[in-house]
Amino acid sequence: MPDNSPAQAKAATAGGLPAAPDSKQQRLRLMITSHLDDGEFARLLYTKIDDLIGAKFVDSLDSAVASGDAVRLAAAPRDLFWFAHHTVLTAALTRLPSTPCLSYGTAASLERQLSEFILRGIGLTDAAIACYLDHELSQPPARPATAESA
Repeated sequence: MPDNSPAQAKAATAGGLPAAPDSKQQRLRLMITSHLDDGEFARLLYTKIDDLIGAKFVDSLDSAVASGDAVRLAAAPRDLFWFAHHTVLTAALTRLPSTPCLSYGTAASLERQLSEFILRGIGLTDAAIACYLDHELSQPPARPATAESA
């Protein structure tokens, strides 16, 4: 059952990413603690994330390059995947305390800013970003394969 405390409500509306449910907050806290300790939990979670979506990301980026929607960058596609992941992870960290560390404005604004930043960073062209970022999906997004995330 979600926490509807005043602190939770304040965190969810203070600008930026909405507050995560307690289980996601706990997983994020474990992830950070793992980085400060032996890294075992973080390595396991990164392996799971990579197994679930890493290859799909690389294939999608290769397709975007082949279609002209992206340019090939010097960085390995798998590294670009992790750079994108860590950008979102770090933004989520700023939302972890009950009083956020940073205010990025509204959640929608932050989502747009992060999306544009990451898409440019992995090599998508401005034309592709303009075309696809605002493009409505023809079908609702599929349910995620798993609720696990960092």
